[in-house]
Amino acid sequence: MSTARTIRRTLTAAALLASGFALAGGGSINCPAGTQEIGGPKSERQASTCQKADGTLHGPYIGYDDEGRVITRGQVVNGFRDGTFTFYDADGVKTGETRFTRGNYDGKRVKYFANGKLRSEEFYVKGNREGTFRTFNKKGELVRQATYKADRRVASR
Repeated sequence: MSTARTIRRTLTAAALLASGFALAGGGSINCPAGTQEIGGPKSERQASTCQKADGTLHGPYIGYDDEGRVITRGQVVNGFRDGTFTFYDADGVKTGETRFTRGNYDGKRVKYFANGKLRSEEFYVKGNREGTFRTFNKKGELVRQATYKADRRVASR
């Protein structure tokens, strides 16, 4: 593993631990009042989250891979993904972030290569593509660009 990758992995792990999320999935999540924690890294759903008495998911969400490592972190509000979801690879390195509103992409969505360089950048409004979508190579060079308006491509290069 490269020194830069080791440093990114260590910083990512430290940030997760400081925010109350353990990489190995240990410990509890902080559920809002009126909910209870369900799941866990080795549960059938491979996620820890909170659930209201009526079964609606509501509160922090942590998704795990088969080994129990955190691969997704975000919030569920009244059954819908809401806010920023962050995605990680098996080494704990951030691979992307996606903004949701009531379960729809809404705002910026980015993906990263393992080397930390930006892989793609997209923008959404209420689930529809809007604005400039850019794709890069591993060196960080722009390789494709398209512009969307109301979920229709209006330009590309």
